[in-house]
Amino acid sequence: MFSEMDADNNANLEMWSSKLVGKYIQTSSGPQLNVNSALVFHESDLPQPYRILKPDSIATMDFRTDRLNVNTDGSYQVKFVTYG
Repeated sequence: MFSEMDADNNANLEMWSSKLVGKYIQTSSGPQLNVNSALVFHESDLPQPYRILKPDSIATMDFRTDRLNVNTDGSYQVKFVTYG
């Protein structure tokens, strides 16, 4: 059954995908990125809760429908986003 929460998450997923995919995440603890500033999205602007997952990241398997998962490559370029 498709709930209102699922509909909200789908709308949010589309919004965050359009904002983030192809951009680079500037993390608060990482080195300053050396890319065009138009391609940078600051970690502090992500919604709570979130997690940034690089290819070598270890992640818990708990499923949280409200958590934005930002999946990046090794240089913090966003490849896709999910909720969970």
